[in-house]
Amino acid sequence: MPIVASYHYIIGPVVAIGAVGVLVLLSRWAFGTGAAVVRRPAAAGPHDFGLLTPVATVSGRGKALALRRALAAGDVRATLAAAESPGDVHVLVFHTELDRARVLLDNAGR
Repeated sequence: MPIVASYHYIIGPVVAIGAVGVLVLLSRWAFGTGAAVVRRPAAAGPHDFGLLTPVATVSGRGKALALRRALAAGDVRATLAAAESPGDVHVLVFHTELDRARVLLDNAGR
């Protein structure tokens, strides 16, 4: 009887435990509290709207909705976001449409 055949019940678990050990070490290295492998994005602040830019800040949701309707009539996509001051609302547009939105709002008598 070959020697390897008598140890085959032990070789499988030893290989499995070794593989798990390697995975644990790689995980500790990748997700450890040391220096980050991947640079983390900056934390978003209250003025960070991503791809959107505030074109106007008005007091009251009704006024903001009226401005959004005026922008929609000029084919400018807009959305609303609460401002830092209670009751104030930001009207947000994409940065590429900012100039056109300002012109539309100036013509609407903002």
